[in-house]
Amino acid sequence: MKPLNVKAFVFDLGGTLYGPSPDLVITTKDFLSQVGLNTYSDDQIVRGRNAAEAWLEKLMYDMNAQPHWEPSHDDWLEYDRQMLSALGVDEGLDEYARVYQQKWDSKLARMEEQLLEGCRGALEELRSRGYRLGVVSNRWGSPNPYLDRDRITSLFESVEYSNVPGYMKPSPYMLVQVASQLHVNPMKIAYVGDKVEFDVAAAQRAGAVPVLLAWGRSEDEKNAPAGITMLKHATELLELAQPKKAQASRRQR
Repeated sequence: MKPLNVKAFVFDLGGTLYGPSPDLVITTKDFLSQVGLNTYSDDQIVRGRNAAEAWLEKLMYDMNAQPHWEPSHDDWLEYDRQMLSALGVDEGLDEYARVYQQKWDSKLARMEEQLLEGCRGALEELRSRGYRLGVVSNRWGSPNPYLDRDRITSLFESVEYSNVPGYMKPSPYMLVQVASQLHVNPMKIAYVGDKVEFDVAAAQRAGAVPVLLAWGRSEDEKNAPAGITMLKHATELLELAQPKKAQASRRQR
């Protein structure tokens, strides 16, 4: 691979530097079964979740939610009621929603995102070669606890996160924010992510260079637009970086 003519590498988190989030359809079906609601197909669950997502998006739109806004516990309970109602649950709706939400609360309390193999070394080497690093992630809540735990917070000069429509990817908003904070033109930023519909799209809209780190997942690679740089492992990032001498020479000019 030919090194990219960029000054910064900015990264997605879940599925890129950290292990992917749980499959929402599978987890939802499992939790529904545990609370006694076990007659739904995958398509029904997708429709139910879509109805709940539509309610949540309207809530955020109506309240003019800002980038770091997060749903409260009561918001999540209403989200669950919206989903269950779309699935046809009527009798005992509030109790089903309460117990179902307890399942999610328990799972999220136990779940720890894990840094994927080779990522720390690749990040450290990129920094040592003079590249500026940042994070852009669709998520509820700051990722700093994970970055602190894995002792990589200091590698990133800018961290942006949001799950609010208008700010979250594929909007270019967060990437433009990071570019401004790093004092790097977006066209000189390589944005590394694992999802074409979010990460590649956001990079293209921001004018950045998209890099798809799909970890060998053929489905994601198959959906990539022609000409997109694709990687199978974090260590391949170093093939896109100039060697240290070239970086030093470029800084002196």
